[in-house]
Parts: sequence; structure tokens; C-alpha cells
Amino acid sequence: MRHIEKLPFKMMTILFLVLAHASLSFALDVVVVETTAIEQYESAIKGFKKSCQCNIKEVLPLDLYGEKVFAKINRQKPDAILAVGDAALLSVSEIVDIPILYTMVFNTPKSVENRKNIQGIHMLIPPEKQLSAFLDILPALKTIGIIYTPEKTGYIVDKIMVKANARGIAIMGRPVQGYKDIPDALSDIGDRIDALWIVQDTNVVKSEIMELLAIYSMNFKVPLLSFTKAHLGMGAFATLDIDPHDMGVQTGEMLHSFHRQRNTITKQSQYANIARVSLNNVLVRKMDLIVGKRFKNKNVAKLVVSDLE
Repeated sequence: MRHIEKLPFKMMTILFLVLAHASLSFALDVVVVETTAIEQYESAIKGFKKSCQCNIKEVLPLDLYGEKVFAKINRQKPDAILAVGDAALLSVSEIVDIPILYTMVFNTPKSVENRKNIQGIHMLIPPEKQLSAFLDILPALKTIGIIYTPEKTGYIVDKIMVKANARGIAIMGRPVQGYKDIPDALSDIGDRIDALWIVQDTNVVKSEIMELLAIYSMNFKVPLLSFTKAHLGMGAFATLDIDPHDMGVQTGEMLHSFHRQRNTITKQSQYANIARVSLNNVLVRKMDLIVGKRFKNKNVAKLVVSDLE
């Protein structure tokens, strides 16, 4: 039997510090550029720090530093840049010699499409996955209404219809040219639907329109389904959105994978893989809704998007 001699405590401490320093020396240095220092972005950065196994050299709010971020990036000479938010990504998109990751981004600028040094996580959950989630929440749904502006969100509704047809669900789409057309669209739909789905359409999500949708929902006992938790306090029954911290973790894992692949970008973008479901259970009783088993008596739940049909 071999006996291993125990190292003196002082020597063990020195060895630990040397190994820790060696481990850090192999980690990537990252500069973070965020659109502004709001709670959601800060939460995403915390999630990123948790999983990236990297060194965060500096966090630069764009609204505070403006054009000075480029001088700071040049001074730091990072191995990678994390852009948090649409404006942050747009501001660094002209950089071509440093890998850029992005998170908390709604709309990817055309200038970054097919760029070999840019990859990231979209805030949006694919429409077909949203449909699957809403059907899990309300399994009795048969007909879903959607009011939308064709030139703004027609492509989203098209994707929803394809998925809905495959699952035997009817989509009652009502196209409008502007928000002033929405009252007529609601009158036309009436009580012929089981739920009204609010998509990310600027004509539909105006505050005065949300008030109108809430009144319609209560009058006809038609639950509102939405893409943001903010609508929960405006009359929506169920919302499906992302958790900034989880999104940051996913982006950090992307950076870690990027490092393992010898700093080579293999996939330009991904969708958020963790969805947050928020429910207004008061409306379950008021509207006599049948809620899926996994969501009964819950205000919040999380779903793995890749597990949805």
C-alpha cells in the first residue's frame, strides 16, 4: 500500500494559488457593453458571469460612455465582447477583429447577418414553440384569434398557422393596417375564439389598445395570451417570455463552447432555451378555464423550449 504524504498547510495554500492563477490565465478576457444599466441587463450579465468561465474586464453602459467604449475596448484588448441589448450590439457591430457575443436582443441588425465574428441569443421564443406552450397551459384550446399588421408581424402569424394546422388548431387571423382598425377586428371576432394571442406588433401593444383588449377579454371571457410578463397586470391571463438571468447563463455557455472550439464561431445565433410562464390565476375562476396539470395553482413556471413540440 502506498502512503501519500500530506503537504504542509502553507505549501498547500501556495499550490492552490498557483493553480488558480494558471486556471485564470487560460480564461478569456471579456469586455461587456450594455445598452443601459437597467435591472434586466444587469441580471443577464450576472448569469453570463456564472457560466462563461471568463474574466470580465469591464462593463460599459453605452448611454454613459457613448463613443468612448471603443477607446476602452482598444485599451483592454479583450478576447471577446459581450453586447447586451439591441443598441449595444449595433454600436459594436462594426468591429471585425474581435469575437462578439450578444444577448437580450430583439432585432438583429442586418449589418451582423452572416458575420463570422458575431453570434448570440435572440430574446424571442420561436412562434411555433410559443403555440406549443400555450396549448400545454390551456389544453382545451381549439380556436385562437390573432390581430396583426401584415407588414410588421405577418411572417410570425404565417409560422403560427403552419404549426396550428398540423395540430388541428384553428387560427382566426384578423389583419389590420393600423391600431384604429382593431376595435372593428374585435367586433368581428366576438366570442368565436377560445383565446386571443397578442403578438409583438406595435399597433396591437399600444397602451390604449391593451385597455381595449382587457375589456374585450372580460366581456367575452376570452383569455389573453402574450409574449411579456408586463401584460399580466394589463389583463393577460398567460404570458411567455424569457428570464434575463437564464439568458445570460445560456450566452455564457456559448462563450465557453466558443473557447473550447479554439475561438471559432460555429453557429451564428440561437433562440433562448428557457421560457418563463406567468399566470393570473384569478382569471382561472372568473373565466372557468381548464389549465394543464403542470400549471395548476402556479403563478410562475419554467419551460425548456427545446422540449416543446
